[in-house]
Amino acid sequence: MSDNTALIALGLPIIKDRSEQALAIIRGRHIEDPKLYEALVILAEQVGLVTRSISPITRVLAERVAVSVLLEPPYDFDYVLTGTTIRLSWVRPSISGILLYEIRFGAVNWDSSDFVVRTASTSVDVNPFTGLVGTYRIKSINDQGIYSELEDTVVVNVIPPGPTIINASVIDNNILLAWTDPIIGSFNIEFYSIYRDGVFQGTTRSTFLSFFEVVSGTYKYGIVPVDIANNVGSVSEVELVVNQPPDYVLQDEHVSSLNGVLVNGLRRAGPSILVCVAFQNWQVHFTSRFWLDPEDQVTAGYPIYIQPAELTASYEEIVDYEVVLSNVIAVVRYNTEMITAGDCDVFTYLSWSSDNVTYTPFTPGASQFIPTMRYLKVRLEFESENDKVLMRLFNLTMSLSVKRENDGGEAPALVTDVGGSVVYFTKAFKDVESITATVLSPTEPFTVIVDFVDIPNPTFFKVYVFDTTGNRVSKTIEWKARGVV
Repeated sequence: MSDNTALIALGLPIIKDRSEQALAIIRGRHIEDPKLYEALVILAEQVGLVTRSISPITRVLAERVAVSVLLEPPYDFDYVLTGTTIRLSWVRPSISGILLYEIRFGAVNWDSSDFVVRTASTSVDVNPFTGLVGTYRIKSINDQGIYSELEDTVVVNVIPPGPTIINASVIDNNILLAWTDPIIGSFNIEFYSIYRDGVFQGTTRSTFLSFFEVVSGTYKYGIVPVDIANNVGSVSEVELVVNQPPDYVLQDEHVSSLNGVLVNGLRRAGPSILVCVAFQNWQVHFTSRFWLDPEDQVTAGYPIYIQPAELTASYEEIVDYEVVLSNVIAVVRYNTEMITAGDCDVFTYLSWSSDNVTYTPFTPGASQFIPTMRYLKVRLEFESENDKVLMRLFNLTMSLSVKRENDGGEAPALVTDVGGSVVYFTKAFKDVESITATVLSPTEPFTVIVDFVDIPNPTFFKVYVFDTTGNRVSKTIEWKARGVV
């Protein structure tokens, strides 16, 4: 039976307010129990007070729900890729009251998507995302901060960088690589990754690079573009044949005693170093892993006491060659022995200096061309496959080869020059290996005597010219010298 039916049965008027209905029913029972009547009256009045208090709030909420249903989302949500941004645009719905638009990024739904931007305009540029497919969502917002119930979406498809066109040439032992920007791709290129025989060599923002190959052979170079959103493009490769470097002679070969700076390694006899060693006391080694004894360690898969090993290690050493050398080829060689199963990669980096104060940045590669240097800094970095790997390195050798060059010209040899006529080299030799001189004369043969003191960094030599009777004469000579610069 409804409340109104009860009121009619008691002979009371119908009242719309539920608290007033309650009071009317209570008044009908005051004769039976006056105290219960008073308590129920107080309770009904309090319920009426609460109802009158929350009615405006519920009415506002209902109105807001109605506004949310009426508020339309934008439509014709679309995009254009500019090369540096994603330009999103949409059409404003005809209904008024829209103050802002909010855009989110996510493929599942609005609530789980990431906030991107709020704007009052009908277009906006946003940063590129990493990946090839992304979904953007948009809703309208009115001046009370209420969102439209519905949303519009757009799926953005990105084209990764395509291949480049490589133009390559070999000059002497210099590899010159030049390439174009990718033919296709949605975004601009941030940098290029360079590979030599599949091994990463570094990155560059230019479209030109040169290599100097010390050893003859066939080499494959790869160029991989990476765009501003970190999308990796297609690799372009070129294969080149390099001949043996001409006119280079071994200047020095240094076998390291391995007394440099060693990190996560242990020096052994030989000399040799063991990498990647973890230095721990007994407590850390056993109790921190809940091992009670060596048997627990072996059971865990670490049969050698110094296991588990570190995942990385490094060795660094500086060699002083005691003289500044130019046009040098530096080559680093070593031997390794795996103590355990697994792999450990070794990466070689070189840096050089003329004063042992200012060094060039480390450059990757075990063979490098150095324009000028006295000090060579060698750094080896080790990366293990897992914490079981241990490797020994020995016979670390640094070789320097310098290029022999020719010099020559004409010079007067005069009788009046006491002690011989001085002839100056035109090149800055570090060492001269040979000098020859002849007289430019089609008639009588002449003898040319070369007086040269073999000292470091020579700058001149002296000459004398004699005729067939042994008399010193004045003539113009032609000379040639060969040495290391």
